[in-house]
Amino acid sequence: MSGRELRGRVVRGEGWGRKLGYPTANLDHRFFRRHPVPPGVYACWASVGRKRYRAIAVVGVPYTWRRHGFKVELHLLSFRRNLHGRLLTATVVQKLRPIKVFQNVPEMLRTIARDVAQTKRLLR
Repeated sequence: MSGRELRGRVVRGEGWGRKLGYPTANLDHRFFRRHPVPPGVYACWASVGRKRYRAIAVVGVPYTWRRHGFKVELHLLSFRRNLHGRLLTATVVQKLRPIKVFQNVPEMLRTIARDVAQTKRLLR
């Protein structure tokens, strides 16, 4: 799985990531129907222009909010600018975990915090 690229134009999402303290860049999912990426949560290097950032990608149907269908979302660590309309490329380094159903928001936030810590350790 390492080395696979996720690439797409950033489109507007519903803002849940930002509300939870982990803003995400939602990639146009139509690209991924032509180039399938297995569902899961991944540690990635994301490129915005010529700069590279550590990132976490969530690929698939987020089970906690099933009504939203297939998604590709990236949370770029240490990045806070608006990416809407920009082309984003991420290179997968390692799968962190499968997508899961969370029973409540605190459980989700603890899991995301672990994902961030693991990504920071992997991508130095």
